[in-house]
Amino acid sequence: MKFYDTKLTYPLENKSVWVAGHNGMVGSAAALRLSREKCEILTVGRSDLDLRIQKDVECRVGDLKPQIIIVAAATVTGILANTNYPLDFLYDNLAITINILNAAHHYDVEKLLFIESACIYPLNAEQPISEEFLLTGSWEPTNELHAVAKIAAVKLCQAYRNQYGNDFIAAQLTIFTVLVMILAQIQAMLFPHLLARHTELKLVLRGVRGLGIG
Repeated sequence: MKFYDTKLTYPLENKSVWVAGHNGMVGSAAALRLSREKCEILTVGRSDLDLRIQKDVECRVGDLKPQIIIVAAATVTGILANTNYPLDFLYDNLAITINILNAAHHYDVEKLLFIESACIYPLNAEQPISEEFLLTGSWEPTNELHAVAKIAAVKLCQAYRNQYGNDFIAAQLTIFTVLVMILAQIQAMLFPHLLARHTELKLVLRGVRGLGIG
């Protein structure tokens, strides 16, 4: 049975669902799946809302009044950027999660789903990975601060459930995670290689023209 044909255990009929990060790969897939349900899909573009600014997120959630929130928004890119801009990944992802969860609690959102990442588990975790392996070892070095931010999000969901009874959960979509990692590797390694080749070709052609051949 294909994933989009499975029956949902949580009724979505006549519910309003905000997909935060609907333009990303995971968010767009979630929005596509939701389009098969009798629910209202709410989306806000990055140009209209900076999820890192708490007061703006609070106001927008208050305006939208979603009954369900799917958090697929994140600062994500390739391995090279992870290495060069670790603070950006840590700050952005912490801020996005804190702001959305806080607003969801403030406005009594019925249910919130945070999409995890496989990077939260130790690099050398036993396979297949189990939830019990969380925080039992070190992470992949180039992705460490990104993992810290994601783990904080998982723990925030747990804390809201334990302290306030909010129905906030975190779940991992491993197939999407693998695809993201592959695309990230392509972006980090293949594109610079192609750019270098393109530059070399331009220099060669320029030399050929200088000789009056081309």
